[in-house]
Amino acid sequence: FNGPVTITLISGPSGGTLTGTLTAEATSGAALFTGLVVSKSSTPTTPYVLKFTSGGFSTTLTISASGRRL
Repeated sequence: FNGPVTITLISGPSGGTLTGTLTAEATSGAALFTGLVVSKSSTPTTPYVLKFTSGGFSTTLTISASGRRL
């Protein structure tokens, strides 16, 4: 796959935001997102859920971030 992939924050700690390069170009199925930062640390009971979307395809990833840099 080659093409744009977008990342969005769909849930996490109240008031948490995601900044950085939110759209990356995939080459041979791999996309590199740089400088992703969340505004608040998460906890095991309130992890971040990120959604990756490209065309008609999407998938989610659940992570706990003790720091703010992903």
